[in-house]
Amino acid sequence: MQKRYSLVVNMLLCILLLSPILSFSQETTADIAGIVSSQDGPVPGASVLAVHQPTGTRYMTVTRKDGRYNLPNLRVGGPYVITVSYIGFREEKQEHIQLSLGQDFKADFQLSAATSTLGEVEVKSARQNKVFNNSRTGSQEIITRSQMDRLPTLAVPCRTLPV
Repeated sequence: MQKRYSLVVNMLLCILLLSPILSFSQETTADIAGIVSSQDGPVPGASVLAVHQPTGTRYMTVTRKDGRYNLPNLRVGGPYVITVSYIGFREEKQEHIQLSLGQDFKADFQLSAATSTLGEVEVKSARQNKVFNNSRTGSQEIITRSQMDRLPTLAVPCRTLPV
């Protein structure tokens, strides 16, 4: 009984001593996270694009309701260029960003309003196409009687069961 008890204690002691070594993960990437806001508060739905300059690898996401975003599993190194854009706001950039192994880089953006004038819009129409027109509302396939006779069926012979 004493040997069994000491064996269990020794095993637990080994596990406790080795757990810090085993807890080191094999991380090979970095993350970028942040908040996109304006003077009116968070900007939901803004596009966030990070480009790894040497390889041209592109990582993209969209901000959540609270303006936060995450770009996980990015290639280590750099330089990166992070670009944030949203309709009605000026595009913002952060350049020359270097990421280290396992780093959680914080990149917050403050967007400012941009005004732009929409040019003249011209709408032209032509006669209706025979294939695409208003009277067609769904897909269509015309099957002739001879094609119908040759189509496979799942007909099962009917047997009467005794009562």
